[in-house]
Amino acid sequence: MPLVMSGQNNLTKAALYRLVDDQIKDLYVFQFNFPELSRNLTADYNMISPPGSMLPTAIFKSSSGQDFTISMMVDSSSFFTELGVIPDLSYFESLVTPDVDTYLESNSRWIAPPRLIFVVGTRTWDVLCLSVAIKETRYQRNLIPNRATVDLTFKAIYIDQPLMEASLGYMQSNYSSRLIKDKD
Repeated sequence: MPLVMSGQNNLTKAALYRLVDDQIKDLYVFQFNFPELSRNLTADYNMISPPGSMLPTAIFKSSSGQDFTISMMVDSSSFFTELGVIPDLSYFESLVTPDVDTYLESNSRWIAPPRLIFVVGTRTWDVLCLSVAIKETRYQRNLIPNRATVDLTFKAIYIDQPLMEASLGYMQSNYSSRLIKDKD
């Protein structure tokens, strides 16, 4: 479900939901929509050489999934606070750090990474945050950052089923229309 912020132009915003035990723990609505979203899909293949063949044959092994990278700016200069953008940066840093309290309460032998739902318009992905890169670019007099650029890299662990069906339907309709055009 897209997040629509009320105001003059009812702008749709991207967001991150953090889940704990399949319940929403917190929500981060991006201050500015990021200018671009890079997606990388990869597949793994085994190379075999069939008997009597001169060339190796690629056999699909598995899909390594989908990675996302976004770069965005966070800024507190329009609503000056004494903490600047530190709360935003702390939130992003926490995306790659497992919740130790949850681990201690569960008596588990392993710590699960934070599970996130990444929402971009009507598209959603269940993701893990692989990396956070922060570049502080403007400071207050006491060296508290007022502005920063944040690069986030996510790994999709689940793609929203309606999105996948819509994508497959779109690809099939485009592919079949191209086939019909090619036959003419």
